[in-house]
Amino acid sequence: MKKNKIIALAIAAVVLSAGSVKAQSIRTSYSVTASEPFAVKYIGSEADYLVFDVTYNLPGAHAATFEIAEKNEGAMYREILKVDATTKRVKIEKKDFKELEFKLSSGSNKYSKAFSVTTGQIEETDVKEKVGSM
Repeated sequence: MKKNKIIALAIAAVVLSAGSVKAQSIRTSYSVTASEPFAVKYIGSEADYLVFDVTYNLPGAHAATFEIAEKNEGAMYREILKVDATTKRVKIEKKDFKELEFKLSSGSNKYSKAFSVTTGQIEETDVKEKVGSM
């Protein structure tokens, strides 16, 4: 019985460590290199939201302004950032957007990433064979 508990604990440790290793590898895929101080990555959609990961790396910056704007509506979100480097997840409600622009400015440095947005519907047809038909 004691041997079975040891085996069960060993299996649980392997399963838990495999999950944490996977989480660590995902985290590093969003890192920003010194040559790229501002990065925006489209993650996907969740229900009625578009999801983006925004990463910035401005060593020595005292403050920066982060803004999200839509081509037709103008500025939708603005924040003064006090941290010189971080990654944050941003969710934007789905609307009839044409183009989203993410802007970061710190002093005379200005960075911008733009995304075109196209919304459509996918038609799905399900065909099943009827059992017993002749």
